[in-house]
Amino acid sequence: MLYPYLLGLVFLVSLGGTLFPFLVEPPFSAVTTLFYFQNLFLLFPAALGIYFLGKEVEEKMGGSRFLALWIVTAFLSRFLQPSLSTFDASASVLGLLGAIVAVDPLAVTFIEVYPLPAFVTAGVLLFLHYVFSQQVNVAALLLGMVFGYVFVLLKPKPALPPATPRYARKF
Repeated sequence: MLYPYLLGLVFLVSLGGTLFPFLVEPPFSAVTTLFYFQNLFLLFPAALGIYFLGKEVEEKMGGSRFLALWIVTAFLSRFLQPSLSTFDASASVLGLLGAIVAVDPLAVTFIEVYPLPAFVTAGVLLFLHYVFSQQVNVAALLLGMVFGYVFVLLKPKPALPPATPRYARKF
């Protein structure tokens, strides 16, 4: 299970970036901003998202695909961010939500204490980011969610076992 380690890494990088700002500036920013949240108001909801969504996504996809989803979603969302000072890993959390929507759109997720289907939670979170956040680029978050959805759908098909002819006999 990788999601607890990812959660710990997010906490370490976010708190370390707050205490030591040089960690989220070049040359370290290429790696640290994949796991960085600017403040506690972003960190704690994201940590809950990683804990609850990450567990489900990793069980469905496996550890390597889970980690690849997180990193690739963070890199893709970076292209839509205007600067590194407003960049954080929120798009990766929404990428996990997009993956859950692709696997089971009616899966029960929570906003505060209200159980909602995953697709409703996705819409509500995008709406809340759009209305209440001036620092976050909503297009990057939407890209993260769409990429998480598509990433699950692009699962490689398992290899078929070699075909044995029906007329073949074993002596």
